[in-house]
Amino acid sequence: IENLGLTGRVTVEQGDLFDPISALIDPMPFDVIVANPPYIPTSQIESLDRSVRDYEPMAALDGGGDGLNLHRRILESAPQRLTAAGRLFMEIAFDQGALAKDVAMQYPAFEEVRILKDHAGQDRVVAMKKK
Repeated sequence: IENLGLTGRVTVEQGDLFDPISALIDPMPFDVIVANPPYIPTSQIESLDRSVRDYEPMAALDGGGDGLNLHRRILESAPQRLTAAGRLFMEIAFDQGALAKDVAMQYPAFEEVRILKDHAGQDRVVAMKKK
């Protein structure tokens, strides 16, 4: 960070979404939240390659009916954890761009919802700014 002329600190916590932050004495809001929640629809898990299906924890794969259950939970709670004009970035599957954008736009705390593509040109991240 210092090489870029930026100052600040990075804190890493582990737990269910924002629960570990709630335990902090001074849970300051964040400028940026980056998340890689599970995004595989439940019905597609059995068809995943064995190298993924048999070795990854189910909690890291199963995103519920349409794959975006955890995304919705994050969208519910993130506004209270972001600074004004804070940014939220969440990974999605290559074929979830339109749906992820529609879901994010249902949360009035966010604006500038857009889909970012990976190096192969596939939808990969839903990004937005807090109003």
